[in-house]
Amino acid sequence: MKIFVTKSTSLFPLWVILFSFWAFLEPQYWSSISFLIVPLLSLVMFSMGLTLRVEDFLRILKNFKIVCVGIFLGFYFCKKMNYTNKIAKTMAIEIGMQNSGLATALAIKYFGPLSALAGAFFSIWHNISGPILASFWKKKKL
Repeated sequence: MKIFVTKSTSLFPLWVILFSFWAFLEPQYWSSISFLIVPLLSLVMFSMGLTLRVEDFLRILKNFKIVCVGIFLGFYFCKKMNYTNKIAKTMAIEIGMQNSGLATALAIKYFGPLSALAGAFFSIWHNISGPILASFWKKKKL
């Protein structure tokens, strides 16, 4: 079983590409099971988060500025390209906080487990900070 899990995990980027291509070719198949996407993605993110230790969180918190930079740049460049506030806010969240699952998988595959720490931490963090930021922005006019 361990060999199967290791092989499956190391091929994660390939799985993502293959299933994305399949979904592109046959969207009608995937739309019928779209209700599974959120629970399965939540399970994957939660599972990644379970592997973290307190020391890992402390190490990431020391470098928290990079997330703030990502949020700012996402919003700033969208506004520079004349997107609406709604789109700029969405992109700020996506650029600054999301894609951590893919980042974790790619980091493990190509750089080793320690390099995946940031992505694994932010798998949890963006689920906390995203709704907080969205609630804040909902009340503010930018």
